[in-house]
Amino acid sequence: MSSKATREDDADDSSSPEVEASSLITLRVKDSEGVRITRTMRTTDALDDLMDFYLGMVPADMDAAEGVFMHYCRRVTGDRTPADYDMEDGDEVSFFPDGTWTTPVTLTVTDNNGRRVTHTMRRLHILDILFDLYFAMLPSTAPREGVFIYHCRELSPKQTPEECNMKDGDEIAFSPFSKPSAFVTLTIRGNNNNGGGSVVVTRTMLRTQERLQDLIDLYFAMVSTDDERGEFDVTCCGRKVDIEKTPADYGMEDGDQLRLAPATERSRFVTINLVTMVGVKRAYTLRRTDELQGLMDLCLSREPASMYQNGCIFLYNGRRRVQGSETPD
Repeated sequence: MSSKATREDDADDSSSPEVEASSLITLRVKDSEGVRITRTMRTTDALDDLMDFYLGMVPADMDAAEGVFMHYCRRVTGDRTPADYDMEDGDEVSFFPDGTWTTPVTLTVTDNNGRRVTHTMRRLHILDILFDLYFAMLPSTAPREGVFIYHCRELSPKQTPEECNMKDGDEIAFSPFSKPSAFVTLTIRGNNNNGGGSVVVTRTMLRTQERLQDLIDLYFAMVSTDDERGEFDVTCCGRKVDIEKTPADYGMEDGDQLRLAPATERSRFVTINLVTMVGVKRAYTLRRTDELQGLMDLCLSREPASMYQNGCIFLYNGRRRVQGSETPD
C-alpha cells in the first residue's frame, strides 16, 4: 500500500507545472501612514491578491477599507495583473484612502521675475499639469528650459503633490537654465606681498575658445612682478583652476575674478561655510583634496531628519550644483 501511494505521489509531482523565476515579481504596497507590505506573486496573478493581502495586514483600527491603489500615477484595478501595468520586480504600489484621491491642493509656481502662477489640482494628478499652465502664461520671450525646485530638491513632471507631501499654499520655484553669451569678462588680481596694492587686470575673452592661460599671459605682460619666475596657483571663487582650460569649463560668468598667488602660500586646509535652507550657518574645515561627500554627510547628520527627508542638493555661490565626488580644489 505504501509503495503504491509513493508512486502515485511521485506521479502527481511530476505532472505539476514548474514556476519559472522570471515569472515571479515582488511588489510593495505603501500608504500615507508609512505602512509597507511586501509580497511575491506571479506576473499573471490578479492584483486582487496583493490588495486583499494588504488590507488584511493593516491595523484593525485603520480605516483603510475604501480607497485607491496607484502605480506611477495610474490607478490600479484588482482584475488586472502586474504584466498589464508593466510592473517590475521591486516596484511600489501606493494606497490612498478615500478622500485623498479627491482632496484638492492649491500650488503656486514662482520665478525670478516675480511671476506667480497659481492652480488648484487633485493631489494625485501629476505636476506636469501645473508646469504646462505656467509655461502657457509666460511671454513668448521668456526662457522655458530649466528646473522646478521644491524645498531644495528638483521635481519631476511625473510626480504628484501627494508623493512630494505638498500642502495647500505651497510654492514651487522655476529656475531657468542660463544661456551664456559667446564672451565673458574676467579679472585677475596678483599677489600683494611686495608691500604695494595688488593690480587688477581685466579682459574680455571667448568663453569656449580661449584658455585661462591667455589671461595669465596678459597679466604678466602688463604688470611688473616676480610671480612669473616661480610656481604659482590660480584660483577662482576659492578653488584652484587649470589654466589650460577655458572659462566655459568652470562655468565662469562676467565679473568673476581669478587670484594669482605663490604655490607655497596655499594651505592644505580650507574652511567652508554651509548655509541651510532655514538660514543656519556652520563652518567646516577639511583638506583641499578631501571629497565633499564627507562634509555633506556631516552637515545632514546635524539637521532634523524631517527637514531633508526627500533629499537635497548643495549649491556653490547659489548657482552651481556641487557633487560629493568633487574636492575643494
